[in-house]
Parts: sequence; structure tokens; C-alpha cells
Amino acid sequence: MLCRIAVLVTLFVLTGCGGDNSSPDQSSNSSPELKVINGQPEDPSAFPEFVKLAVIRSDGSTAFCSATVIGDDTVLSAAHCLLGEIRYVYVNSVKGWTKVEGYRWHPQLSIDENGLLFYDIAVLSAPGLNLPKLGILASLPITPGQLSTVFGFGRTALAPYGQLNQGQMIIDAASTQHLIATYSDKSGVCYGDSGGAVTINYIEPDGVASKMALIGVISAATDTNCAVGTTASFINLQDPLVLDFLATTVPGIAVY
Repeated sequence: MLCRIAVLVTLFVLTGCGGDNSSPDQSSNSSPELKVINGQPEDPSAFPEFVKLAVIRSDGSTAFCSATVIGDDTVLSAAHCLLGEIRYVYVNSVKGWTKVEGYRWHPQLSIDENGLLFYDIAVLSAPGLNLPKLGILASLPITPGQLSTVFGFGRTALAPYGQLNQGQMIIDAASTQHLIATYSDKSGVCYGDSGGAVTINYIEPDGVASKMALIGVISAATDTNCAVGTTASFINLQDPLVLDFLATTVPGIAVY
């Protein structure tokens, strides 16, 4: 079963949908392959800042998304994962399941006539999470040709649903609101990766140490089959309106 916002025209959101389950750790066996395509499986304990979300809706169905820890008890994901009538949301991490007590999406969340989502980010509060955090890179502009690393949870032919995968994608275009990347000879994103992290490694001011930082949030893609040539849209976290929202919503967030 594919899950997407009905009003989307050319871009498809990447939320993975489970069946009619009341428990967040169960998913439908008929779900499509949801994955960072051509990516590399990772041990979640090596990257505890990357987590997955289980969104239990009022009709009993469960949708799955990816997220990143950005505060002591706070994760960042895609706002479209939280649209509709929600009963519960849980964060699944190396610590197990943690119930989300509240969430807030960007006040300018919108969609244009071509189905492109703007400000598709949400901050969720999960008290007691207390995991390593990832900061946002704001000091160095992102330009076409840069290599990014994407992280997402999804079902692949080689692993059960929920395996953390990472892959590399080259940024094709960058605007204030979006980063665009195409699945070519490297990796791509597909269902289940919504809300996942887009990162780069940058050299710290000491000129020696390398640090991984967030530059985007996985939002949508142009092809439901997620084949080579599929274009992905990421929310650009360097957008001043995004940075202001995060600074207000997540006190103490790390910005480099």
C-alpha cells in the first residue's frame, strides 16, 4: 500500500505505510520496498542520532518516517508525516520506543501548483530521549555538485523494514527553500525515507577535524517507482525562515 498526500501532482511524498496495526513495531507484509536505494546498511548504534517514527492514525493505520535528533528530547522530521488525524506518534531509537508528547510543523508549510512542498519540516518532543544530537551547517552555502550523504529507514530486499541505510547523492540544484538531487550512479531515496537526514562532512575551523552536519530533510520524489533518474526534493535547512523556526522551537540547537 502506498501512502501519499492526495493533492500532490508531480512529486510524491516518501512516507512508508503499514497496515491497520495498533502496535508501532508491526507493518504490513504487502508494503513496497522502502529504502535509501543502492545504499549501505548501517548499525543504528553507530549512528544513534538517526531514528524512525511510527505515526499511528485515528483509523488504526500506521505510517513510518525517518527523523534526526537535534535536541535533548527533540527530533526533526518531515511535516507531511504528521498530517491527518493522529492518535499517537512514537520515536524508535537505540533506546527502544519513546512516545512523542507534542509536535509542531513550520507555520509556512505549503504546496504549490506542481505539488512541490515548502517548509516541509516538523519538530517533535520525546521526553527522555537524551541521545547524541546532530547540528545544522549554516556557515557554508550548499552549491550544485556537492556530495551529500542521506540517511533513512526503510525496507529493502536484503533487510527487514526499519534498517538504517545511508547513501550518497550529488546536489544538482540549490535554492533558498530546496535542495534537489537525482538518483544516478550513486543512491536514491524512496518510500519510508521522508524526514530523513541529508548531511555533509565539513572541516571545522581548526582545519583538521571533520564534522557531520545536517543540510536538509528528505521531503519528496518525482517517481513512485524510485528508479534511476528519480529526482528528490530536500528541504534546505539553511533557509533563514527554517533556521529562525528551529532556533525558536529548539533552544540550544547546534548551528555551525
